[in-house]
Amino acid sequence: YQGTEVVQGRGTVLVTGTGMKTELGRIAQMLQGVESEPTPLQQRMT
Repeated sequence: YQGTEVVQGRGTVLVTGTGMKTELGRIAQMLQGVESEPTPLQQRMT
């Protein structure tokens, strides 16, 4: 149910994908290949 928000009421859900086959999963997969630069604090500590 991550990425889902219900405030009030009723509804019917049709699951079309789980895990890496969801939009959040695809975004997570894209972010795995991104390397972050060291923060200023990390740079000062090395």
